[in-house]
Amino acid sequence: MALSYIGWVDGISASGIVIFATSFGLFFFYKSRKSKLPLLSYAGLMIIFVGWLWLGPTCDFLSVSLTGKNLDPILLYPILSYMWAAPALICASYIFTELILPKRKVIIMTFYIILSIIFELYLFLDTKNSFTFNPYKPNEDLIDVRFALGSPAFILIAINLLSVFLFALVYLYRGFQKTGILRKKYIFIAFSYIIFVLCGGIDSLTSPGVFLALIRVVGISCALFIYYGLREEPEKIEKVPIKKEIEIKESLFRIAKRPSEITEEEVSVSKEKKICLVCKGKVSGFETFICPECETFYCHKCVRALIEQENMCWACSAPIDKSKPVKPFKKEGEIDNKIPKKPKKKD
Repeated sequence: MALSYIGWVDGISASGIVIFATSFGLFFFYKSRKSKLPLLSYAGLMIIFVGWLWLGPTCDFLSVSLTGKNLDPILLYPILSYMWAAPALICASYIFTELILPKRKVIIMTFYIILSIIFELYLFLDTKNSFTFNPYKPNEDLIDVRFALGSPAFILIAINLLSVFLFALVYLYRGFQKTGILRKKYIFIAFSYIIFVLCGGIDSLTSPGVFLALIRVVGISCALFIYYGLREEPEKIEKVPIKKEIEIKESLFRIAKRPSEITEEEVSVSKEKKICLVCKGKVSGFETFICPECETFYCHKCVRALIEQENMCWACSAPIDKSKPVKPFKKEGEIDNKIPKKPKKKD
């Protein structure tokens, strides 16, 4: 028996999400390797897992199209769909801890890993009681599955969605605290999470049809938002000659000597062009350190070198790492206040 019109719309929209998410996730891996941004790899995994949440209707669509029968056994449908929710949440929480709470990464990741394991156990061992199956025309429409309200699996998936939404609110808050490119990046990531939560929630509550297909098309945009939030900025930076105070020797970066004076123009260029105040190299994305006092840009290599040498911002002299002592910089020709003792003359 042929698929109905609703079946075609449901199947094509679900298949489109799976194909797009898989392709875009692989693109994330490529860009991550090329730009050396590890978080893009985790974002790629997250996008792939999110797309595979529609693997159930996709497989059912292929089954009806090729064999004329719905997926059998029917309990395979929710398992194929929702087994990817836990790994997607783990990737999302890892990105969140890396960007927002790196010092609490172990605690937060442990919590969500345990939560994910419990969800997977209910999904595989209590599938029948975790879902309800709405009426549909066998072999004409695709299977229509909903979480059973009040079931442990439903409560756990609700906690997952609520967590992702809270992540989005934190990203928004952090974005409004920042300026320039970092503000834009945090807001992009927040929009990505919000779109996923809203579209995923509507998808799970809406019957198959044209409206559901439109919601799925909008949901695809979450992949674009998170890419723009994590990617390396392509803007062109004016080349500034590297000063003699910076040396590259045997692939090791070090600061030979701090300039006697940092001009306002150098600081302004660092902020406007997003270049490191020390080495004048391009900085972008989250591989960047910004002084919390004056918002001057540094690359991670220069910051590590500065912490070891003097632990002070070159622009405002604020401590970079407050947990370590500051070693004030003395300009050339500066006279120490202490008067050296004259050596005693021998009789």
